[in-house]
Amino acid sequence: MFDGVNADGRTTLSERVSKFDGVDVPVQSVATSGMTNALRRIDQRSFEVIVKVNGKHTATNRVVVSADGKTTTGTDLQGRAVNNTAIWDKQ
Repeated sequence: MFDGVNADGRTTLSERVSKFDGVDVPVQSVATSGMTNALRRIDQRSFEVIVKVNGKHTATNRVVVSADGKTTTGTDLQGRAVNNTAIWDKQ
């Protein structure tokens, strides 16, 4: 589950359960319908999130998890920082 604030300053809430298999998974969201995420593992501590809306690729973000597993940093494919704060629940 992800709580957030979008570019317009509106609160967002979305939920998804994904595996690192590159398969599009529907995102349950109050802000955007038709969104999917596909996760692909890059290495032990990093992965990509491929975002689509209504089947159209809209973004790819690369996420790196810190060695202690407590923080993440993200960039888009151009290397620009993606400003997200995430709290992960390991299952």
